[in-house]
Amino acid sequence: MAQRNELDSLEQKVIKIDLAVNTMHGNMVKTSNRYIIGAIITVAGAAVMYIGSTRTDVDTSKNITRAGGGVAVLGFAVSVSAFAHLGQGGRRRR
Repeated sequence: MAQRNELDSLEQKVIKIDLAVNTMHGNMVKTSNRYIIGAIITVAGAAVMYIGSTRTDVDTSKNITRAGGGVAVLGFAVSVSAFAHLGQGGRRRR
C-alpha cells in the first residue's frame, strides 16, 4: 500500500513537471514571435528613415525621417517587451 502511494506521488510530480515544461515552451514561443515582429518593425522604420534621408525636398524629408524614426522606436519597444513572457510560469529565485 505504501509503495502504491509513493508511485501516485511520483506520478503527480511528473504531471506537474510536464505542465511546467509545456508552459515554459509556450512562453518561449510567444517571446520568439513577438521579438521577430518587433525586429521586422524596427527594420521597416530604419528603411523609411533611409528613404526620407535621400529625398531632396527638405520638409518632406524631415517628415518621412521622423515617421521612420517613430516606427523604429516602436519596433524596438515591441522587441524589448517580448521578454516579459520569459518570467511567467516558473519559480522565482529569491
